[in-house]
Amino acid sequence: MKRYKFPTEDKNFFINYNTGPYNERHCHNYWEFSIITSGKVLHKINDLERLVDENTLLVIRPDDAHTLHRATDKEIALINIGVKECALKDILHLLSDGLYESLLKGDYHEFEISKSTTVY
Repeated sequence: MKRYKFPTEDKNFFINYNTGPYNERHCHNYWEFSIITSGKVLHKINDLERLVDENTLLVIRPDDAHTLHRATDKEIALINIGVKECALKDILHLLSDGLYESLLKGDYHEFEISKSTTVY
């Protein structure tokens, strides 16, 4: 696995670009937003297993235990955005009252996202 970390000055936020699976079960003390940019992933999170296509955003809450396995022969790539809980609450409150609480509910959150192209 290759990992590229894009440091930020804010200790409450980071971005990583990863190629390859993360097979070791782990959890975080921050919220992780993973965007599958290439390949198909078997995401094992808590007691669930999900087959996830590229162009999907995964929401992993603090203390969710998870792994990411390659589901096909195609290599996978993903962008991870980590946000500490205090910063996420501030950001989500600006977007919509109750959005943070909504993400706390339920067992699992994933969203299909569209690719966009910018032409200059």
